Amino acid sequence: MIYNDDFRKITLPPEKILTITDPPYNINFRYNKYKDNLSEQEYMKMLSKIPKPCVIIHYPEETLKYVIPAMQCNPDKVLFWCYNSHLPRAVRMISFFGITPNLSKYKIPYRNPTDKRVKKLIEKGSQGTSIKEWFIIEQVKNVSKEYQGYSNQIPEEVINLILSVCEGQFDMVFDPFCGSGTTLKCAKNKGYNFIGTDIDKKAIEITNKRLQQEVLKC
Repeated sequence: MIYNDDFRKITLPPEKILTITDPPYNINFRYNKYKDNLSEQEYMKMLSKIPKPCVIIHYPEETLKYVIPAMQCNPDKVLFWCYNSHLPRAVRMISFFGITPNLSKYKIPYRNPTDKRVKKLIEKGSQGTSIKEWFIIEQVKNVSKEYQGYSNQIPEEVINLILSVCEGQFDMVFDPFCGSGTTLKCAKNKGYNFIGTDIDKKAIEITNKRLQQEVLKC
């Protein structure tokens, strides 16, 4: 289900729901409708309504300043998503609240598959090494195949990583700021039911179109 509405107005079903989202960053980022310049009090009040368990993607400074105080608890685990960028910031923090990820469930391909020791591991069925506390996944650029023409689009690989390390701990995915629908698309591809909300009509249109295209591929 997808709603063109404020997530705080939506009643979620009584299922094991995991919220995965990158909320507006409150750094005057350009969105179509949302004004990304709330007061600190308003911004933290909004963040505090994000239901737990949740995984929140945000810049490190803002995570410490806003997200953790708004959640009123420390994260169970944090990961650092790094990427190349011409901007000063080239890392975001992925914070897990109310859920503990199993990092062994997401494998990174071996860098040197021809190494004798690595070859033996591959022969035994190993698909790679477990994800560490930090990893590199490049941002979605306007030349990327998955680019949807929407601001601040999160790479599908980042969401797939989150879904993989949290596997078995939830039945449904919720994204209160669904944007271009990356989280919902990844959830759908992995067989999860999902709910998404966004106040931007354009975002909902992009998300619906993207999900419909996935159905046509099946």
